[in-house]
Amino acid sequence: MSTTENIHIVLNGPKDWDEWYGMIVRFAKSRNIFPNIDITIPPEDHPELEEPAMPQPRHFRAPDTPNTQGTTDTLQSENAYQYDLCLLSPPELKSFKMAWKMWEYRMTEFHEKQRALHSLGMEMRASIKNFLRLFYAPKDGPYEILRKLQRNCEATERERRDIAVRDEEILERGLRAAGLHVVRDRINRRPLYSEKYSEK
Repeated sequence: MSTTENIHIVLNGPKDWDEWYGMIVRFAKSRNIFPNIDITIPPEDHPELEEPAMPQPRHFRAPDTPNTQGTTDTLQSENAYQYDLCLLSPPELKSFKMAWKMWEYRMTEFHEKQRALHSLGMEMRASIKNFLRLFYAPKDGPYEILRKLQRNCEATERERRDIAVRDEEILERGLRAAGLHVVRDRINRRPLYSEKYSEK
């Protein structure tokens, strides 16, 4: 995760959850890993990041081509792989090369997502208040951490209203302490320019 993408919000509790989780979602979507951390997906349906299977030459051979499996006990897997390649006809070899290039592309994508998930996990742990770390295990990945924290940090509708009311009260005290509430009240009472001249 680059320095411009660091999670600069500390998760202290319900009041920080929406903004903190929003930053994580934005980063995950930008790296194509959001399905891997989406907490709306139940654990039994959660897609794990899986390494693409390397294409095998024997899967591209015609059915009547001899099989190297079990031909000799001393035949090493690498030698068998090379032997299978030699048995491919030109059209089969062409198909195999196309599949190999696709596999290399998917492997690059896999490693990028793997690094992104690792970086996200590190950033998440660094931005979580100490006592909240008790809710998840050290080996948990981003998805597991988010699901466990959601149960303890996501604010209910009543908590959201309480937070909004408290923020308004803090703002009001600040305005009155600075004497700015008078200006605010005058602005609120003054009719809009469009309303003032629409009557003429």
